[in-house]
Amino acid sequence: MKSLTRELWMNVDARRGIVSIHDDVEKLVDESDVQEGLVLVNAMHITASVFINDNEGGLHRDYDKWLEELAPFDPSPSRYHHNRTGEDNADAHHKRQIMGREVVVAITEGKLHLGPWEHIFYYEFDGRRKKRVLVKIIGDWPSEPFQDRRPACVWGVLNVWKCRIRAGFCCMFAFCIVG
Repeated sequence: MKSLTRELWMNVDARRGIVSIHDDVEKLVDESDVQEGLVLVNAMHITASVFINDNEGGLHRDYDKWLEELAPFDPSPSRYHHNRTGEDNADAHHKRQIMGREVVVAITEGKLHLGPWEHIFYYEFDGRRKKRVLVKIIGDWPSEPFQDRRPACVWGVLNVWKCRIRAGFCCMFAFCIVG
């Protein structure tokens, strides 16, 4: 099994902001030489998120408006108990919880296996400082060349996917293979 681990460093100048990291992740998948596998993309800070959706500015503004309605920025300790600790970013923790921590994307034939409009983003909720995004790629070359494109569904672990506990998680799953 092959693996590649890299960190992307983010420094969003504003308190909140959405940054495309799609091209960076694609380049790391290419660098990894993994043909069949998975990539984990994880915001390594509790006030930031990684998500997949359409790369459309109106949608991004809608997210910002919606999240601000759900968890408005209020640095005072009256709204959020967390801000009674001297912090002013309780809203950022809530926004991260809603948007999620990470995404996992399949790698098929050496490329990200995404839908036509899917795009990978980093979402900052408490910026103006350096933060990291973990990119962890695991997988291998197929054990046999693909003969045809008819799916054959199997449960469990295949020769291509050796179940190993690596980087704190186990790759045990059910999926369809080709061939």
